[in-house]
Amino acid sequence: MNKDRIEYVLNAIFYCIWLRQVKFGLMCKRLFQCILSVTTKLFLTNERRDRFYFGYNKRQIELSKYQFNKEYGLAINLAKDSFGLYTYFPFSIFSFASMGAFVRMFYDINLIVFIVISAVPLIASDILVRKTVYKDKRYLKYFEKFEKEDEKWHKKWKRRTRIFTLASLLSLAISILSGFAILTFS
Repeated sequence: MNKDRIEYVLNAIFYCIWLRQVKFGLMCKRLFQCILSVTTKLFLTNERRDRFYFGYNKRQIELSKYQFNKEYGLAINLAKDSFGLYTYFPFSIFSFASMGAFVRMFYDINLIVFIVISAVPLIASDILVRKTVYKDKRYLKYFEKFEKEDEKWHKKWKRRTRIFTLASLLSLAISILSGFAILTFS
């Protein structure tokens, strides 16, 4: 795989994770509005309810700008955190296996060694993500391209994102189990 293909794949996965965060935010917003609607009907008079919703609607416009902005919004920051974790998990196999082997050989692990062994895969995954997705806000260019794609493309990449997410979670479980297996079995 060449660098451009890896960059495209990682940006497409990041885009789908961002879409998932946006949909989750909209779902929470609708749920809150339903609860708020019932509460205001029960506890406020018509006049107070009208005054409340006048101010509420103005604040919702500002909140939506903050929540769904592609550069600095809440959804993009949550997507960055999730994407960072999902790309770290496959690299964690080295970390947990090394820790298990180190404890098996020396019966104890120093805090500095623990930090170094944990930091190496984290730094490796962070370098990969920063160079392919976050550098010069490259993901914004890809987002514009991905928004123009058809529904078939979106379904395909949502499926691939789910597979990527499940595979990274599975690799985390395997890495923890491999660390314990190295530690307990001879």
